[in-house]
Amino acid sequence: MSQVEPEPEPEFRGILPGTKSSSFYSWRKPGMRVTDFPTVQSYIEYITDMFMDSIDPTSKIQPEIPASLYAVPSPIQQQTWLYYNMRHFVMEIGQLAGELDTICTIQTCPKMKATNEWQFLCSSHPKATECCAIDYTTHTIEAILSLLDSRQLFPNRDVISTKSNDTFNSMARRLYRIFAHVYFNHRNVYDEFESRTRLCDRYTAFCRQFSLVPEDNFKEELEKRKGPSSTTSSTSSGSSFPSIHSKRHR
Repeated sequence: MSQVEPEPEPEFRGILPGTKSSSFYSWRKPGMRVTDFPTVQSYIEYITDMFMDSIDPTSKIQPEIPASLYAVPSPIQQQTWLYYNMRHFVMEIGQLAGELDTICTIQTCPKMKATNEWQFLCSSHPKATECCAIDYTTHTIEAILSLLDSRQLFPNRDVISTKSNDTFNSMARRLYRIFAHVYFNHRNVYDEFESRTRLCDRYTAFCRQFSLVPEDNFKEELEKRKGPSSTTSSTSSGSSFPSIHSKRHR
């Protein structure tokens, strides 16, 4: 009677207790697929690390972010892909916010601005409020993490309704304002952080690929329209995540 060969145990992919930090990700190999990972989030961390490992951060000429980096992998639904990428980006942007400690304060940046013509009101309140830049940044990150954790908005993260697109668009716009503020007001911090992480480049590529942020909101377009301090003070109205259509807006 022939013996039945036992099925091989699946390869463990993760970090076991006692593993040295240098070996945390030794199981990850080039060319892995999303189905090789226990979560979509861990796959996004993997492709980000693989991309960053493939470039020379000291080079003055950096490659463009390839569209393939954020192509929706099969069998993941697009809204689920957007959801987990937003989670990943908001945590990375939190690291950028940490770089602003002692630099961006209520004294140095009493208003949340990009250029002098663009001021942003904080929507993380019952009524849009004028916050200093560091408070706007903190409030926005905390509010978006709270929304992403909401079981009411996202009861099933593997099957997310297309109705969530407006929410993702609003999150993306609000987060991009943090880059715009740092770029125009704390350029040394921006340049040093970007040279290490390519975070703004990656986030911009992601937002453009899925049309999450209007083109006229990106820093290149804002820079073209820089001018003297503006007295315009019209504000948008509507939901807590409105579209941008004025120089001072929510």
